[in-house]
Amino acid sequence: MMQVPSGRQYSSTDVELMKLMVRYGFVRHSEKPFRLKSGIPSNVYIYGREDLTDNPAFEREIGWQVGLGVANAMQDMEDKRRTCLIGIPTAGTPLAQAAARESLIPGNPLAYENDNRIICHRLMREFLKEHGPHQTWVNGKPDPTKHCYWLVDNVATNGQSKLEAMEKLVADGYPPIEETPV
Repeated sequence: MMQVPSGRQYSSTDVELMKLMVRYGFVRHSEKPFRLKSGIPSNVYIYGREDLTDNPAFEREIGWQVGLGVANAMQDMEDKRRTCLIGIPTAGTPLAQAAARESLIPGNPLAYENDNRIICHRLMREFLKEHGPHQTWVNGKPDPTKHCYWLVDNVATNGQSKLEAMEKLVADGYPPIEETPV
């Protein structure tokens, strides 16, 4: 176990995952700072795009870790509703999909005997759909009695993307989501 300044302890599995993140370019460092959506400069950038989707084994491991974190948080909250992940476009979408997919693996401790712990997901659009019958940001109507909704993003900052995604959810009738870092 390795303890970091936040107090969290990382297992050898966590450290190996971080090594994979660097190996595949999910986490990158640059001498020239990147400008984040918030306008803040950073020498480190989290990608989570083709670096993730071009490497299915890596995507699977990330999905497993996201799903495990959410399942543990749901258990701590004693919430019996079904987890529904909504990826913040575009980098959060494959993370939500991978976590949902991993929850279906036979014998997976993320899924209990009933299907309430099998994770589902919804897709959020980058642009409001203006044609067809579903002119909404998120595919699917909210049902907070059945689902506990979680926004998934590729970064852990409290940046502008999360605020914009929350506004889209509320516009579609979804309940506001409280921040729960996983």
